[in-house]
Formats: sequence, C-alpha cells, structure tokens
Amino acid sequence: MTIERVGVIGEGFSTYFTLERQVRTSIRNLGILDIGGRTTNVVTFINGKQHISCSINKGILDVKNTMLKKERENGKDYDIITIENLIENKRLKIDNISKKQLIDDILNQMKIYKIDVELFNWFVTGGGSIDIGSVMLDEVFGNDCMVDNPLYSNVNGNYNFMVAKWGE
Repeated sequence: MTIERVGVIGEGFSTYFTLERQVRTSIRNLGILDIGGRTTNVVTFINGKQHISCSINKGILDVKNTMLKKERENGKDYDIITIENLIENKRLKIDNISKKQLIDDILNQMKIYKIDVELFNWFVTGGGSIDIGSVMLDEVFGNDCMVDNPLYSNVNGNYNFMVAKWGE
C-alpha cells in the first residue's frame, strides 16, 4: 500500500464538513466548538469562510482530574482511567457545577480571541461534549447544538472533505 495524497485539517474545522451543505451555506455566522480531553478547539466561519481558529487549553480531563483529586483526598487510590470507568458505569457523576465551570472557563478564553458567542450559531462536538450533555450545552450555545456522532465528527468530516477534494 502506498500513500499518494496527504492533507491536514484542524480539529473542529473537520466537523464543518459533516454539516449539510444547506446548513453551511444558509448560516452566515457559524461556530464549531470541539471539546476534547485536554483542549477545546474553536473555529468560526463568516459567510462560509473561516474567520477565527484557536485552541484553548481546557478540556473535560480538567474536570475529571479535579474529581480524581477529591477521590484521592477521600483515601481512594484511583487513577484517571478508573475515574473515567466509574463515570461510564454511572458510579461517579460529573456534577453540574463542574460542567458549568468548564463551559465558563472556555467562554472566558474565547474572549481573548474576540469571539462573541452570541454572534454565531454553534455546533458542538468532541468527547467532552458527550460528558457535559446536550441539555447544558443547549442552554449556552443554542438548541440542538450537538452534532451527530460528536466522538467521530472530525473523522467523518475529514472523509467527506477527502471525497470532495480527491474523489473516492
């Protein structure tokens, strides 16, 4: 097998190519927020053209590390993998205060890049968005802001971009 073509597309930006063409062309100010483990990537588009792209050093692992610290203070000898397992198995829950604090931290960092959340229609993706949940995200970023399949939207977007650019 020989690799013939390589392209690089930033996280978050890739998700743009999972949105329906009609959505991409009809929304004049569109924003994508990709909440990952260690970072949150933000990309904004105005009239279909990339406007701002930035990476914020805040992610869902910040919340999980705080949970880990609390568990250790209570005498548990856990690691971050154990915390994630306990969350997945509903033995631990990320509280709404921690979720809200992460969102607030992200919003504050976005201000550094002069991104006014109210000026854009937002689409939220990434594994961290799943942990935060659509109810809380909808309150801040608008109804139905989570994209389909947020864990793999960048992969799917990269594939869509590749097919559009180079064919099957």
